[in-house]
Amino acid sequence: MGAYLLGAFFSIGLFTYLTALTPFLLKVNLGLPEAEHGRLSGNLQFAQELAILLAVGWWGALSDRLGRRFVLIAGFLITALAYALYPFATSVPELVAYRLLFGVGVAAGGALLTAVVAGDFPDERSRGSLTGLTYFVQGLGATLVFFGLTRLPATFIARGVPELWAGRYAYLVMAGIGIVAALAFRGMPAGRPAGVTGRKPVGQLLKEGLSAGRNPRIALSYASAFAARADLVLITLFLTLWIVQLRTRSGASPAAAAAQAGLAIGIAQAAALVWSPVFGLLGDRLHRVTIVALGFALATLGYGALALTPDPGAAAARWVLVLLGLGQASAILAPALLLGQEATPALRGSTFGLQALCGGLGILGISLLGGQLFDSVGPAAPFAVMAVANALIVVAAIVVRRS
Repeated sequence: MGAYLLGAFFSIGLFTYLTALTPFLLKVNLGLPEAEHGRLSGNLQFAQELAILLAVGWWGALSDRLGRRFVLIAGFLITALAYALYPFATSVPELVAYRLLFGVGVAAGGALLTAVVAGDFPDERSRGSLTGLTYFVQGLGATLVFFGLTRLPATFIARGVPELWAGRYAYLVMAGIGIVAALAFRGMPAGRPAGVTGRKPVGQLLKEGLSAGRNPRIALSYASAFAARADLVLITLFLTLWIVQLRTRSGASPAAAAAQAGLAIGIAQAAALVWSPVFGLLGDRLHRVTIVALGFALATLGYGALALTPDPGAAAARWVLVLLGLGQASAILAPALLLGQEATPALRGSTFGLQALCGGLGILGISLLGGQLFDSVGPAAPFAVMAVANALIVVAAIVVRRS
């Protein structure tokens, strides 16, 4: 468990930092006009999530055959490689290629981290507490990344490093962290998880995981993951872009604007960090479908408030960022708690893989739609759409709970 938590500490930061500095890269490395950033950021995220969509189910099924440790180590090493390549791209097609590679790595970590802590390790009495502890550790790592490491380009520039190489050095630091995280997972047990017997073909595992969705609670966990993963991407993709554009228009340098965006993301992550153990404890005391309704109600409030905020990076908007962090943590934890309760041990990897696949579908939709809305309607529009999507999950959870 200690080895797992050490690797998980780096995970959310690794999965999102690449996106957080992308506005800096588009402006400094490629010199692209700001008017294209929203659409291009959405398209890059779409490419990444397409790779996740294609890979995540196979990673989950493969982990039922070769073990969680193998897949986690492989995924984090692929993620580290993508970090090392991404800042050296000289064209948009190269950026797309490296985001596809990054998506393959994230697919492994995103699905299996949840499967281990919500399914493999705990018993039913402590599932919520252990999942909350894991998200606390992940949130702590993400908070440190966004409070500290988004300032790396500005720090390197202050020491005389050219602006182009300042961004590259920042990404290379994250590549090193990815390797450290992969090594941490070596302390986990090797081989197939307990309760998994035989070596079923990957296609059969995927088919059985899909069939598990006939259970309405598992179906609800899949649908809620669709919205929850999109929530996480909106914060790191479009909130970062929104704040960076506001600050650069006010005369700030790209590096300083990236640091301001990192501060805002860090506030949301800090709120999620504090709230996640509390929500995990609630998950062990309340009906798990009720927890889904509660979690997505908080997310609806957070995204709705943000959509009505003129400047999310301003000091007066920090209470909105706190509410956003509470909703983010709740929306991510709730589907994992519900699926961990409902999934059978033999299909845990496949069901969590399919849950992550549903999350990927959600991000595909919000990446394309959000990018278009960001450039054509305004930066608040993607967040208004997400508030509506979260509200629909609340309604679905109430229906399932009543039945």
